[in-house]
This record gives sequence, structure tokens and C-alpha cells, in this order.
Amino acid sequence: MPKQCIKVNSLTDFEDVIGYKFQNPSYLHQALTHVTAVTEEHPQAYHTDLLPLAFVGDAVLKYSVARYLFLNRPDHVIESCEKLHQGAQKIISNKVLAATAEKKLDLNKYLIRGNGSQVLTEKMYADCIQAIFGAIALDCGANQQEVIFHVIDKMYSDRYDEWVREISFDTMEIQMWSNERNLENIPEWPKTELQLATHNRNSSASEYNQNCCQSLNRVLMWTFTTFGSLIFAFIMIDELIMIPSKVTVDPTGIGRTLYPIVTWFCWKNGTVLSTNQIIHLTISGFTYDHTYWDFPYQPYNYSYVNYIIENSNGNIAVLNFDRFGVGLSGKPLLASLITGDVHAYVVYQLMQKLSQGYYQNISFSNIVLVGHSLGTGIALIVASNNVYNQYVCGVIATGFIHLINPVGFATFGASLYLAALDPKFKNQFVPADSLTTNPNTTGRQDAFYNIDDADMNVIRKDEQLKTIASAGEVLVIRLFVPIETRNIPTTIPMLIVMGQNDVLFCNLLNIALSCNDANTIINREKDDYTTTIEAYVLENSGHDINLHRNARDWFQAALDWTNKYSFENCGCSK
Repeated sequence: MPKQCIKVNSLTDFEDVIGYKFQNPSYLHQALTHVTAVTEEHPQAYHTDLLPLAFVGDAVLKYSVARYLFLNRPDHVIESCEKLHQGAQKIISNKVLAATAEKKLDLNKYLIRGNGSQVLTEKMYADCIQAIFGAIALDCGANQQEVIFHVIDKMYSDRYDEWVREISFDTMEIQMWSNERNLENIPEWPKTELQLATHNRNSSASEYNQNCCQSLNRVLMWTFTTFGSLIFAFIMIDELIMIPSKVTVDPTGIGRTLYPIVTWFCWKNGTVLSTNQIIHLTISGFTYDHTYWDFPYQPYNYSYVNYIIENSNGNIAVLNFDRFGVGLSGKPLLASLITGDVHAYVVYQLMQKLSQGYYQNISFSNIVLVGHSLGTGIALIVASNNVYNQYVCGVIATGFIHLINPVGFATFGASLYLAALDPKFKNQFVPADSLTTNPNTTGRQDAFYNIDDADMNVIRKDEQLKTIASAGEVLVIRLFVPIETRNIPTTIPMLIVMGQNDVLFCNLLNIALSCNDANTIINREKDDYTTTIEAYVLENSGHDINLHRNARDWFQAALDWTNKYSFENCGCSK
């Protein structure tokens, strides 16, 4: 009787997973052969086990991490060998390597091994992924760096968050007072103070009812990634913006809570940043965090950040962030505290940070808000507020127009349930009243995608990456209270981008709520704006235009529109 062995998937299938086609498949064959398969004479085993290739892969990883840390580091880090060593160990520890191999590559389906190794250990996973890196490095020859960087960036792009490591931060001082207090009597008031408006988006500078003045010393977080690409590098200096958790400020400081907002500031490697740099500040939508704009699956096709950085000749940098309440950013005890006005206030503070030189010690004055769905609603609140919009040069508004499709919204609403009931958030803190989409329904897929123009792998990854939301955020769509978009100044031009088959805002029969072409969108929206509006329709796309097969078409449209306006010295750079 033939000996029973652990069956594994084909090498060709695994090449599709990692996105690399081997010129010499024997390298991959060896990299996927564990020593137990050789000793037990597994019929699929290579004649030599993976350990020699793991030795090569270990060297590749160490070189790549050392290179990245050396090129993209604060001076005080590069001067400390201990910090460099700690950073490298955090990135390429067996635990991190094994987690990637297990959860992202499903290596248990491909690793050829003996019957005694049904369950893979952490070391087996780590050795195998190192061997794979070694195999690619040997196979791709003279183009080694570019190819290996591309492959590993694909594998690890959605694990940046896991490697956020705080290097240093100064103390923070917060002082609050009521508007009756005479500011002139406060001795030695710090020069770095920020006078913050109340969260009422209808207020003006002369109508502040309460003020919060906070002196913030700079807080830096250094995000280690496995590689900086030869084509471009993500320089992830994460600013922790501390914001009040309530809409109105408690002047006595009683009950005050501060939360971090985590950001990613990205630009093209080799670019000399200047005050004339255009900044795309990206704002994610309902149940999404920063990964909507920097999608980890096939980033070449689906990452807006990648596309803009790669194709703007260094003229555009991107500030991506996790909104208040999602991702790595702070979360209140109750999601109902999160409203559109709170989000707008956070964006206002981020723009202040950009303008005041908190990123790379450069005062950026050319800021374009790029929003999607809920994120567009937030951007419109900011742009229509005569305090907040002093920093805004333009708005790219995607997945949002004034008239909704009630049938589409009702269907999507029926798919929402308490996030605490979702298996994804079982071991995470989520506010008790937060919402998410129910994985046992097709509501998310039906609302966000046109299946005919989408990859099911993207839809599955989207489900894995989804985050939480609040009922208060739904009101940003302004089902009952319209956003005063006619208040957006004529100095702030807009590009409106819609998916042709967006069921949340369009009637697919193209009768009353058509999104068939750009002229149709402009005709639907022209009475709601006094500023210049242009439109672009992504053919066949559903609501999530970043996550459809032709997403790069609209990425280019956003780039063309930005280049058309130039946006030189259009914002406040105090």
C-alpha cells in the first residue's frame, strides 16, 4: 500500500500568491521542502531541504532592514547601534515572520513536510519564509534588489501597523480656560500654543464660546517596515495629534480625555520636499481606516497612495491617517461621541500640523482634501467652514453626492449590526455602541461593489480589513440636515468622482438618479455649489472606486486634475 503523505498545493499556485514567477523553479521547490520531508522521502520533496536557502534569506532580510533604517531614520536613531538592532529585531523576529507566513501566505498549504509535522511551529514558518526570500534573491540575479523589495513590500504592506515603534516623545502640557479669563494675564505663555475653535462648524473666529489652548511638544513615532522600495519609500513619521474627546471643551479640565491620531506621511524617495509641495490629505469612509487609500492586496492596482507617489514626479506627497475611532487611533468609550463635526475638527488640526512644520520641519501650504463617502462628507464640512477652510486648496470628493438612492441605503443599513458581535473584533476593544457590517449577509458586498468589475480576492480582503463605525457618522451623509456646500469658497475647486454603478447614490436604471457620465453628475450637483466643480465617472465601478479593477483610471484622473490647478501658495502657511 502506498505511503500516506501530507498533500500540498502546487508550486505554480504559490507563485501566484507571492506575485513572483521563478526562472528556476527548483529554488522554490527547495524553499518549500522541510527537512522532515527529505528524511521521510516524501514523494514531492526536493532532494535538499530549505535550510541553506533560509541562511541566504536571513542575510537578505537583515540587509534590507539595515538599508531601510539607515536611509529613513531620525539622526538620533542612526547614531545608536542599540536602537538599530532593536528595530531590526522587532521587524524580522520569528514571531513576525511566522505570522506573515501563516496568515498571509497560508504556507501550511504549500510546505512539503513529513507526517510528524502536521501542525507547523513558529520556527518552521519563519525558516520557510526566509528560504523563500533567499530563493527569490538567487533567482532574480542582477535585478535582485528591485524584485525582492517588490515581493516583500507586497507581503508586508498591511503589517506596517504591527511595527509601529515609539522612539521618543516629550512631555505634553494642556491648559484650559474659560473665555472670561484674560489671556494677557497668563505669564510666559508658550509660543507653540494652539488656539482651538469649538467643534461647531458654523462658528467663526469671533464666535468661539469656549477655547482650549494646548501646548504640544512634538511627538514622533517611527514606523519600521521591512523595506523601502527602490522606486519610492514610505517615510512613516507618525504624529500623535492629541484631541479633546468631546464636541465642546470643558473649561475646567474636568473629565477631559485626549486621544492619539496616527498618521502616515508619504513621499517619493529622492524628492526634496519644499513648502510648494502639494499634499493630498486622504480621509477614509464608513467602516474603513487608512488601508482604503493604501490597500495591501496588489497595491500596484489598488493603492491610491502608491499610484500618486509613483506617478506625480515627486510633486505630491500624501498624508494618510486612521480617523478618530478606527485603526490605531484612539477610541472613545462610546462611538456615539464620534460625529462628522468631530472628524472635521481632527482634519483641521492635521492641516494645522502640516502648515506649522510638524512633518519634516516644512510648512506645507498646498493641501488638497481627498475623501471617500463618509470621508468626503467630512471634507465638505471642513471646506464649508470659514475657519477650517483657510488651509484647503481643493477637494477631491469621491463616492458622495447630495441625493441618495434610498433603496441602496436601506439595503446597506440592514446589513449593520453591533461590532461587538462580530468575530473579527472578538479580542479587541470596541465601543459598546459601535457598528460594522454583518459578515453573514451580502450587504457590504452589494453596497460597495459591482461584482462584474471586482476581484473576489479584494472583496475577501476588504472583509478582513473592515473596521467599526458609529451611528453619528451616518448623519454626515446628511439624510436630514444638508451640508452647506454652497458655503465652499470659489477659491476651492472640486473634483467629484463617482462609480457608474454606485447603488448608494445612483439608480442603475439611469432614470432619476443617473451617474452615467460626468455631465450628468455636474447637472445633479451644480445647484449645490458656487465653486467650480468638475466630475469623473469610473466606468462600471460600484461605490468603492479604489477597489475595482479599473481603479487606476480614476487615480490618473485625480492626478491630472491636481496638475491642472498647480495649487501654488493657495493655503494658509502661518
